[in-house]
Amino acid sequence: MNEDEWLNDFNLELTVVLMFFIQSFISNYFVLVYNVLCLTKINIVLKRKNIFMKTTLLVITIFLSISMKTFSQTQSTGNGTLTINAENFSSDEGNATAYLYRKEDNLPSKAFLETSVKIADRKAVLCFANIPFGNYAFIICHDKNCNGKVDHNILGFPAESLEFSNEWELTLFSGLPSFSKLKFEFSGNKKEFNIDFK
Repeated sequence: MNEDEWLNDFNLELTVVLMFFIQSFISNYFVLVYNVLCLTKINIVLKRKNIFMKTTLLVITIFLSISMKTFSQTQSTGNGTLTINAENFSSDEGNATAYLYRKEDNLPSKAFLETSVKIADRKAVLCFANIPFGNYAFIICHDKNCNGKVDHNILGFPAESLEFSNEWELTLFSGLPSFSKLKFEFSGNKKEFNIDFK
């Protein structure tokens, strides 16, 4: 095998490695095993003579696939701090209160967690620390009288400003808020959310 042929062989094998590496990042270990078998089959069919190069590339493929799979899993499992940056409150009067819900919670009446902070410069940062990654929903209330609940008028509509996760808006035709409408994913890649009190 001359130098040009060796270089072409190496470029082909490197392309296969990169292709499997990218695929394994978004797949599971069953696909990883399939990739390894495919690489082995390609090597046999093409009858590579440089065994050391093939073995090295195969080891690199397996190592990178497992490493990236592990990294991907750490971004979707574990705990983290959910941060909500709320701004443009009508005033600094009262508190900003955030209600956090899981799927099994009775939204909006029974929250999984809640937290309140003072509003400053019409802004507030609300945090839920050390909670599991997963799907959640939240409601932010401008609690002007600091009574720790959402006040309603005589018609049953909220008397205090509310904002919702997933950019959902409460209108005459929107229906009541529900977990499916407000759901968002909290993960290692997405920990901060911005809310604008229009």
